[in-house]
Amino acid sequence: MRSVQSVLFEKFLILRGTKKKFMDLRLLDDFIAMKHNEKPYELDAKFRDQHQIKKDELNGIHYYTINEQQTPEKVIYYFHGGAYINDPLIFHWRYLVKLAQETNFTIVVPIYPKLPKHTHRECFVAIHDLYDHLVLKYDAPFIFMGDSAGGGLAMALAQDVKRCSKKQPQHIVLHSAWLDVRGEDPRYKELEKLDPMLGVIGAQELGRLWADGLELTDYKISPVHGELIDIGQITAFVGTGELLLVDANMLLDKAKEQGVAIQYYEYPKMNHVFPVFPIPEAKKAMNQLLKIIKN
Repeated sequence: MRSVQSVLFEKFLILRGTKKKFMDLRLLDDFIAMKHNEKPYELDAKFRDQHQIKKDELNGIHYYTINEQQTPEKVIYYFHGGAYINDPLIFHWRYLVKLAQETNFTIVVPIYPKLPKHTHRECFVAIHDLYDHLVLKYDAPFIFMGDSAGGGLAMALAQDVKRCSKKQPQHIVLHSAWLDVRGEDPRYKELEKLDPMLGVIGAQELGRLWADGLELTDYKISPVHGELIDIGQITAFVGTGELLLVDANMLLDKAKEQGVAIQYYEYPKMNHVFPVFPIPEAKKAMNQLLKIIKN
């Protein structure tokens, strides 16, 4: 049975009004125009100090490290969601601090280049450069992890490092990952009615802008169309009350087609990226995740 907290949090998500921009291209255009003038992202200094989060820069890209260690057992390379245009929310940081406490792993969070000033092209250069730096710095297994658009980045990067013959992640963890930006499947329209955050036409437009002329089925843009074999153990969490349930189901089908076993957790009535929110279902998902990545 769904928790009361999750029902109340869904009402909060509706009141935030995020979905409006995904349902009306005029509102989305206004939002994109506003983003052109936005100041660079900074994590709240008080929160940073409270949790001893370290800020660094590589080639002009800022990144944050939670639970910095010289010799960590594992390193999580985490890509936050936000439709390739938004910066991380406080919910991301609270979730990641908790994850670091539970695992004692080091977690690195890049503030990767985003729309509207950048596209996937600059982003992939940045996340590759940082990954190369981290591999030299830490002699430890890596976990690629992300939510929503960040989940798409985590999957795409895992595919890309295989093509480049770089160190492969041990695990890939996806929370409501955006894996196919085309938005053509008819199931999207039905799920759109349930999702308090996302809409089809807005997601399609942001996906098109992110691709910057690249085919929308290219693995860098829609990684569900890429190679899943030997890229790392895949774990996926998704809710049945969200648009990207379609993407998760596509991933499951693609994995079966390629003979790849994945850990797949589908939560009834849960919303988009529910594992990062302060609800009981997220705690259950965290416990399931810990059993996998701590082994």
